[in-house]
Amino acid sequence: SAEPIALNGQFIITRAPTMGLTAMKAHDGRIVVAIDDAGTPYFKRLRWGKKFVVLESLNPDGNTPSEVLGLDDSLGLPQLSQILEVAGVLFELPVAGKP
Repeated sequence: SAEPIALNGQFIITRAPTMGLTAMKAHDGRIVVAIDDAGTPYFKRLRWGKKFVVLESLNPDGNTPSEVLGLDDSLGLPQLSQILEVAGVLFELPVAGKP
């Protein structure tokens, strides 16, 4: 669901995990890997709400739905536990000994 940002077989470069609601809120509007309380990762654009976050698909074709994660257990949703800010996409792994 990440085309055209990242395609199948490419690698996502992330920064160190961010935890805590105040720190995670600073990533509103950015492309992130959001991780829920079950350890499920989502590569999406983060949109912050009062009791939940919306993780928007990066694919503009409209075929991939958004995901909603809770910020606490009041809504009965999986809960956002940490964020990895996306620093870039690596198109292919470097091969040892080749420039």
